[in-house]
Amino acid sequence: MRREKLSKDLKELFSIIEDAHCAYEIWWILISREGRKEYSKVMVHYRDFFEPLARSTLISMIISLYKLFESNDRLLSLEKVLKEARIGKVIDSNYNKKLNRKLIESRVLWKKVCILRSNLLAHRSYNLTMREVYGLAKINPNQIKRLINLSLKIFNSLWVKLGNEPKKIEEFTAMYTRRVLEDLRNASSLG
Repeated sequence: MRREKLSKDLKELFSIIEDAHCAYEIWWILISREGRKEYSKVMVHYRDFFEPLARSTLISMIISLYKLFESNDRLLSLEKVLKEARIGKVIDSNYNKKLNRKLIESRVLWKKVCILRSNLLAHRSYNLTMREVYGLAKINPNQIKRLINLSLKIFNSLWVKLGNEPKKIEEFTAMYTRRVLEDLRNASSLG
């Protein structure tokens, strides 16, 4: 029974990891220097669409990452599933050491995500400007991407222990986002 519950919980967590990944891919194309340079005319022309899209993908990404490592025992998270895997002896102490290294790095990055979530996105700090919140978080897009990748590695460590093949996240989101931007550019003659 415990293994079935772990498997079900891990499937849900994989969906959250996918949500964070997909949101990151869209957000990065919209806010990166390269994306803005390549698609600036389209983004300006359709500003009322792309500005809210950039904000909503940021929110989705941060909230998803927050959920993955929340330490509240009553909530589904990688932390909770790892604890259950230890109790159910799905993972042993040697295997647990490998996971702990990934968890330590993840927690450092997650604390930065917490600052954004708690002061800017899920709640809006009255006492801090946006710039101050980002300065306090000291997080960059590469660190966000790293946290997504670490989450997937932690997930797969457990997923494989349950007798499954490792899961991967397909890279279609970035490809389709670029295709939409290119189609809009071509259809609008925005060059």
